[in-house]
Amino acid sequence: MAGSYGCWRDLEVGGPAAPLEFKGASAAFVGTRCFIFGGYGGGFSDETHCLECAEPLAPEWSVLQETSDEKPPRRAHHTTWAHGGGVWVFGGASSRGYLNDVWRLTLEGGKHPRGRWRECACVGEKPVPREGHTGVQIGTSLVVVGGYDGVSWRSDSYALNLDTLVWWRVVDQGAPNAMMGRSGHAATKAP
Repeated sequence: MAGSYGCWRDLEVGGPAAPLEFKGASAAFVGTRCFIFGGYGGGFSDETHCLECAEPLAPEWSVLQETSDEKPPRRAHHTTWAHGGGVWVFGGASSRGYLNDVWRLTLEGGKHPRGRWRECACVGEKPVPREGHTGVQIGTSLVVVGGYDGVSWRSDSYALNLDTLVWWRVVDQGAPNAMMGRSGHAATKAP
């Protein structure tokens, strides 16, 4: 973790619920809490861990207390982001194949992280199921770029309006203005 004055230092992280060693998990900050969802470590995970960072030199792990029976299927190599005070998840790979579903975790107040997952009923031109894509929030839209669909590296881009839950295609697969297909890459919004 980053220490003060641009120096790195090892911190001891407290709490009883550190996540297992996973690859393909993703995370998003809401306030002082970092929510980490899913991943793969000998099997796919559907756990949501929380790293409370209100005290930067004394962070603590906990597991989200889920207040509903519904939650996203186990997955890895998906996108997680924060919007509207909640945590969202799109796509990824699971034991059932590639995914293109969208889930929202509505957080409930309290000292310990609690929340309710629900699957979002998105409409419009949805992206094909994929893993290893990137997702960048621009205003009230999530832009999904690239990934792998089990057959090919994707070069397309889609956007989801997070207020209306309507998908639309931004760049078509193989279009002259499309990037080369890719997966496992990174993207960010330019200032």
